Amino acid sequence: MISHQMHETRAQIVGLLRQSARTVPELKNLLGISAMTVRHHLQFLQREGLVRAPQTVRRAAPGRPRFAYQLSPKAAADTPKEFAALAGHLIDAIKSAAGNAEKVFSELVNKLSAESPCAAQTATIESRLDGAATFLSTKGYVASWEQSAAGPLLHTNNCPYDGLAGQHPELCKMDLELITRVTGADVKRVCHAPQGDATCSYLIMPAIGAVQAAG
Repeated sequence: MISHQMHETRAQIVGLLRQSARTVPELKNLLGISAMTVRHHLQFLQREGLVRAPQTVRRAAPGRPRFAYQLSPKAAADTPKEFAALAGHLIDAIKSAAGNAEKVFSELVNKLSAESPCAAQTATIESRLDGAATFLSTKGYVASWEQSAAGPLLHTNNCPYDGLAGQHPELCKMDLELITRVTGADVKRVCHAPQGDATCSYLIMPAIGAVQAAG
């Protein structure tokens, strides 16, 4: 019985990590088990080669570092390839049928941003970024932000469209517009995961205005 429960829990963890990278507290809350038990299962999955070594998630404020866990290439390869292919075909169909694909993706941004509790009227850019990072993380981006010499940087440490963004740049443009909406700021992308960077990162500027993409 215990062995079956352990196997089931590990399968649940793998399923959650298929959706997006997760931290121990996130897995603990989703599974309703202790952080120690989550770490035990993650260590087992790492030994089996199914989970990568944890990656540090940047924090906006000082404190203990947070670590996010992702599936290894071995485990990711077990994900049905047909899903990504089907999603790609659906995007192609939308672009062909809609006539104005940009309008379709813009409407999707409208719906997503309407779910965000962040508002451009919020008093400070810091509070807007805290809210934006939390909201984006619920959508699978595992977002965080930090101060830099150039200004605040928002990082998305996971791509919900992994395997699709390279072939469909509209998704990246949609992300840029979504982040502009939920932060209430001008946004300039300075790192781009589909081009080989570790994350997609965005320089945040206080004024609301035109969006610029790096490069």
